[in-house]
Amino acid sequence: MNECLSVAAGGALGALARYGVSVGSAKLFGGGFPYATLIVNAIGAFIALFLLTLIAQKAALTPQIKLFAIVGFLGAFTTFSAFAYETIALVQNGAWIKAIANVLLNNALALLCGVIGIFAARILN
Repeated sequence: MNECLSVAAGGALGALARYGVSVGSAKLFGGGFPYATLIVNAIGAFIALFLLTLIAQKAALTPQIKLFAIVGFLGAFTTFSAFAYETIALVQNGAWIKAIANVLLNNALALLCGVIGIFAARILN
């Protein structure tokens, strides 16, 4: 039962954070490109790889925190399903350049942020 509560609490906070990024990025950048999904996928990759590297090196996180942070928070915060939907919507609207940019940027930035997360965790070790 505690595991379910950890996932639920993390998921609630992750969903709220995702909503905040959506609102904030729309105000900052406008709505012509799915910036919010790009932002959360990059941040999510950094946090996930950072935490997983810490766990692997030091077992620094309890299973409860891992469920809260990675399964709950990041599961709700990052949205690969939104990425797929938004990319397909761009293609259906004839915005091929934006669709290709969305695919390339999400993948490249998430991988880069993941690598940075690994290095940041190793530096703290």
